[in-house]
Amino acid sequence: MTASQTPPASAGRLIGGIALALTIAARTQAGMPQSKMRGGLACRERLADAEQQAANFPQDAEALQELAVCLLEAGQLDPAMKAADQSVNANPRDGNSFLLRGMIDLRRLQNDEAVADLQKAIALDPGDAAAYNILSSAFLARGQLPEALQAGLRAIERAPGEASYYDTLATLYARMSRWEDAIQMLKKALDLNIENRALAYTHLGEAYLKLKRFQSADEVLRKSVAIQADDPGSQLDLGDALLGLEQFSSAAKAYRKAIALAPDNPKPYVGLSLAEKGAGQLDEAADASQRAVILAQTDPAALRALGETYLQLQEYEIAAEALERSTSFNTADPQTLFLLGDAYYHLERWPDALKTLVKALAFDPKNAQGHFERGMACLRLGDRAAALKEEDALNGLDVAQAATLDVEIKKADRTPAR
Repeated sequence: MTASQTPPASAGRLIGGIALALTIAARTQAGMPQSKMRGGLACRERLADAEQQAANFPQDAEALQELAVCLLEAGQLDPAMKAADQSVNANPRDGNSFLLRGMIDLRRLQNDEAVADLQKAIALDPGDAAAYNILSSAFLARGQLPEALQAGLRAIERAPGEASYYDTLATLYARMSRWEDAIQMLKKALDLNIENRALAYTHLGEAYLKLKRFQSADEVLRKSVAIQADDPGSQLDLGDALLGLEQFSSAAKAYRKAIALAPDNPKPYVGLSLAEKGAGQLDEAADASQRAVILAQTDPAALRALGETYLQLQEYEIAAEALERSTSFNTADPQTLFLLGDAYYHLERWPDALKTLVKALAFDPKNAQGHFERGMACLRLGDRAAALKEEDALNGLDVAQAATLDVEIKKADRTPAR
C-alpha cells in the first residue's frame, strides 16, 4: 500500500485538528483576530494529501473530516461544508462530523444551524468538551447569553486543562460586562499557557481598562507589546492605559506607534489628541483631533476630542460646533454634554447652556462644574430661585464653587433692573 493509500489518521489525531479549527472558528465569530496557531501551516500542507485520502476512501468519515478541517482552516467554507456533509452521510453516529458542521455553520454566520448541529454532536458524545465550547460561541452569536454561559461552563467541567475554553468564557463575560470574571478567566488561560499569549494579554489589559485599573492594564499590555510590537490594537490599548495614568508623553509615544501601524484608524489620533492636551501641547492636540475627524467624520469620540481641544484653546465657537456634531451621533454621553454646556456657557448662550446642562446633570448629578454653570445660566436668565437651588447642591459638592455662585447671586441682587 502506497503512502497515498494509507488509511486516515486515528480519531485521537483528528481531534487535535478539530480543536485547532474550533479555536479559529470561535475567534472569528467573536470578532477577535485569528491567532497564529501552531499547526496552521502544516494543515495547509496536508490539504493535498487529505484530498487524496478522501478520494481513495470516499465512505471513510475520518478521511472526510480531515479534509473538512483543512478546508475550514484554509477558509474554503463551501468545500469544507460539502466534506462535512459527506462525513455525516458516511457515519451519522460520529459526533465529530456534526461538530465540524457546526463550526462551519458558525463561520458562515448560520448560527441557528450551528446550534442544531452542535447539539447533535453533544447528543452523540455528551463528554465532548469541544462541542460545548463551540456551542457556547454559537449561543453567544445568537445573543443567548445564559445558554452560552451554561455551555461554556460545561466545556470547562469536561476539560479543565484546556486554556482556550477559558478564553471563550472570557469573551462571554466581556459581552456581559462582567469584567472581574473575564479577568479571572484570562488569568487562568495564561496560567495554562494559552497558545496566543499576546492576544490574551491584550484582552486582559482591555478588561482592566474597563475597570479603570490603569496600572494593571499597563503591566499586562507591556507584555503583549513585547510579544507582538507590530500589533496596532495593543499599542492603542497601551496608550489608553498610560493616558489613564497621566503619563502623557509615554501615552503619545504609544499612540504614534499605533498610528504608524494603522494610519487609517481614527482611534489612536483621538488618544494622541488627549495625550497632547494633557501635556499642554494644544496645537499638536488640535492637529491630532482634526486628523481623527477627517478619518471618521461621524465618530462622536473624534468630534468630542476636537471640541475639547478647542475649548482649551478658548475657540468656543469651533468647540461648540464640533461638540454639537458629536452629540448628534451620541445623545447619551454625559462627558460630551458637559463640554458642550461649557462651550455655551463661555459663549453666553444661556438658554442653550441651561438646556444642555440639565441633560448632562441627569446623567451625572454630582458634577460640581455642571451645577455651577447651570446656576449661572439660571441667574443670567433671571431665575434667582433656580440659581439658589444650584448653590444648595454645590454646598454638598464643592464649597468654593458654591461661594463663588453665592457672590454672583448677591451681585445680581444689587444690579438694578433695566
